[in-house]
Amino acid sequence: MPLSYTMLRFTLLIIVALLYSTHLQLIHHVNAIEIPTDDGVANLAEGKRLFELNDYDEAAPYLWYAVIAQGGSDEYTLNDAYQPFMQCYVRQDKVIEAYLFISRESFTRGQMEMADTFNARALEVDPRNTEALEMQALIEKNDLSALNVADNVEDAKKYYYEGTTNFEEKKFALAAAAFDKACPLAKLYSGLNVACTNAVYCRMNILDWGRNGEQFQKDMDTITTITETEVANSRSVDIDGTVVWSEGTSVHPHMMLGYPVSTMLKRYVSESYAAMDEPKARFDPVTQKMKDLPPDVPYDSDSRRKSFTVDAVDPNFKIKVAFVASGFSSKAVLYLSQDIFRFFDRENFEVHVFSVGAPD
Repeated sequence: MPLSYTMLRFTLLIIVALLYSTHLQLIHHVNAIEIPTDDGVANLAEGKRLFELNDYDEAAPYLWYAVIAQGGSDEYTLNDAYQPFMQCYVRQDKVIEAYLFISRESFTRGQMEMADTFNARALEVDPRNTEALEMQALIEKNDLSALNVADNVEDAKKYYYEGTTNFEEKKFALAAAAFDKACPLAKLYSGLNVACTNAVYCRMNILDWGRNGEQFQKDMDTITTITETEVANSRSVDIDGTVVWSEGTSVHPHMMLGYPVSTMLKRYVSESYAAMDEPKARFDPVTQKMKDLPPDVPYDSDSRRKSFTVDAVDPNFKIKVAFVASGFSSKAVLYLSQDIFRFFDRENFEVHVFSVGAPD
């Protein structure tokens, strides 16, 4: 059966499902050849070799792992692996099995919209297909208990560490897969909220927004719900107005900057990290004690405001602007921001730059 125009139209849509569909074993076996599942180049080469021999059933697993691992490789495109993978089914007149395979993989990952999309493709081919009808029932129930997730907190922590390892290696699809398996247990152990927020960040890195952006909206709702809950549970204000955080938020301030969520939530996230990092900055490793704050800290904003009001009357008064960072010579944003310093009107602004990192 030739590859239909309808199937080609869904090439882009399938990419997200392919990236997130994964088996987490380290080695797969076909014809006694062992290749790590995250070695996309080797899997693609072996898959194409078997494909040319018309060993389609044996070629498909290699090509599938090549699809999954493509996010970590610039040596081939996703379509280089996806097209022959689909052809393994097409040439055997098993297109419906390809759709069902993708639907199952998406379902086990919790990607219900994607699972529904490809299951619907299968039902278009065969409206009476038993497996597709059973899958449709599971999808409609949205039964999370049927998902392949952690059974207990300890297992969830293992998935979290697995996700962290993949994240550090920039294998964002695999990282999101592991984080998502740990996320459901956050209801029992709030320390796993970071697994949920990290999964969102990984999806953002590979532009996995779901069908019509539905996954993206769900992810933003997740970020909002988790952060609002953490603010309510961890943030308090003393009688004198001092803000106190018992623990930081799960979302990092750098991640939060890119999310279209409440600006107040972004402020709270930054505030929480500042509150957690400030004691670390004052800790003396020699004495193993916390250094006292300088006598003029925290600042009395009211008295300083009065002073500034008086100073501003001076015709030579300048607004003082200070930039403080630890990586003026190492951070991408700061590289791009350096030109802004020279655009300040020096007649009205006095600019200071404080580098608290290593010397340039």
